[in-house]
Amino acid sequence: MLGNEATNFFRESFRRQGWKDRVTEMWKARNPKYAARNTGRAILINSGRLRNSIRLISHSFSLTEIGTDVPYAAAHNWGFSGRVNVPRHQRRGRDGKYHEVQAHTKQMNMPRRQFMGNSDTLEKEIERIIDREIDKIFSI
Repeated sequence: MLGNEATNFFRESFRRQGWKDRVTEMWKARNPKYAARNTGRAILINSGRLRNSIRLISHSFSLTEIGTDVPYAAAHNWGFSGRVNVPRHQRRGRDGKYHEVQAHTKQMNMPRRQFMGNSDTLEKEIERIIDREIDKIFSI
């Protein structure tokens, strides 16, 4: 029950377009350079793979673990600045033809757009659920 609550809370960040702790921290807007090709699409939503990958990993009496197996999740959640290796690939040009792109390195500066982590709001909701379930047990 608590795992489902946390999973839904984290996924809700994608609808909210921000991280909710004591206050909601809205995600930084896209770089204007990329905004035109993403018109009408929410930030961090392309195929929905990242949002849909958030799930209950394990649970026990004392621990519930929520996570994702998407390799780029941490870079988005915590932000990233550094050089990345871009492998050789093909890209379609404006002429509609595919062109070979050589392997190279590229500087990336990705802003933090947190969607998972500790949240006072989530903790309060979990406490409320636990209190409600305890009250059910003792009201029998």
